[in-house]
Amino acid sequence: MDRMRTSNNPHPLHRLLLLAAIVWIAACRREPLKSGQPGPVADENPPMRATVCGTTQRLDRGNPAGDWATDLPADASTSAHFLAFGDSGTGEPSQFRVAAAMITYCQSHPCDFAIHTGDIFYPQGIGSTSDPRLKERFEGPYAPLGIPIWLTLGNHDYYPPADPTFAVAYTKVSPSKAWHMPARYYTFVEHGIRFLAMDTSVPDAKQEAWARKVLVQNRERWVIAFGHHPRLSDSRHGDADGDLAGFLDRVLCHRVDLLISGHDHALEVMKPRCGVHQIVTGAGGAGLYDIKPTDNGTFLAHSFGFVHLETTATALHARFLDDSGRELCETSWRKAGPTPACGADGMCNGACPVDPDCQKENCTADGRCNFACTDDRDCDGVGACACDRDPLICEVRTPGTTELCACDAGCQVNPVTCSADGTCDHGCAAGSDPDCR
Repeated sequence: MDRMRTSNNPHPLHRLLLLAAIVWIAACRREPLKSGQPGPVADENPPMRATVCGTTQRLDRGNPAGDWATDLPADASTSAHFLAFGDSGTGEPSQFRVAAAMITYCQSHPCDFAIHTGDIFYPQGIGSTSDPRLKERFEGPYAPLGIPIWLTLGNHDYYPPADPTFAVAYTKVSPSKAWHMPARYYTFVEHGIRFLAMDTSVPDAKQEAWARKVLVQNRERWVIAFGHHPRLSDSRHGDADGDLAGFLDRVLCHRVDLLISGHDHALEVMKPRCGVHQIVTGAGGAGLYDIKPTDNGTFLAHSFGFVHLETTATALHARFLDDSGRELCETSWRKAGPTPACGADGMCNGACPVDPDCQKENCTADGRCNFACTDDRDCDGVGACACDRDPLICEVRTPGTTELCACDAGCQVNPVTCSADGTCDHGCAAGSDPDCR
């Protein structure tokens, strides 16, 4: 009986030794891997705000009211699976962990191609097509994926002595044929998706005119833009401003479904702005940035990783994964039904070459910015209301202030109400609108 009591109630010293063993085992599991061995990195920051994960949002491309999204029939077929990552080329173990995680993921999931959101190399881009980093930091980690990788330039890819012409030229000599960058900015169609690859480091008038022409002339069911700099971000660099913000708004608003970018070293989903949903995927290997949650962000992760996206005829799914292949978030966007035709249907479709409904709403270059139109060049001119970017929202003249945009048509349609009315009004003083919390 005494022996039974002894076995059921260990001596205090035994308890201490057992506790020490448990602590030692746990510490071993947390011990960093030796140099050269890939493995996950502990996340010291709050990992995410996942308010959007597992939900489905609506895509509103083409009409600020959200009544329609594309002029293709509802049964238009599209099926694509692709990866999105960026800010990768450090040569550090973190880059190779993300690459290994993508390779492993694609062994059990379909991956048709990938897009890279810039900062292909650090600390500066390549100065020749024989730069050894092309082999060490691109071909080595990513060629085993066995899929095309469409790339865009980041700010580091411009740092001297880099020359972007060599990044374009490497498309023809890549031994794996994985590298695809036919120009500084370009468009292509993969699996029924129209992609607009932008050079956001040089947002000049020439690129803007080209991009607007591409988006007017092509009507694929899905239109996705990608470039290095985000329009909105809850990480270190924050939202775009100045010339870049204007460039992105004029080119993309109500013309694309999704903007995918990098620059901030994190994984993010931002709320839609002027009909454009936004993903930030700049966690491909460069040192992570802190996340700074605001009302604009719906999912944030301080984690190395990548995104896997899938399209169908009616939905776009995004899955965020870290450098160990662990799923952090999955969310979806739903495509609206068939759109009105370019005939007499009661809606002025400014994207149509000729629409009889536009006789009342002149969408041509008549010197007046007509917000009923989805594409009126006058809205970009000198006489346009420069601070009115979303026709249904009463906006402020300068972000972070309460000075309303006096010429904003949305202020007549939807005046600012700093009370619980279901709309977060950005013209209200900080903390005064309960809908913004």
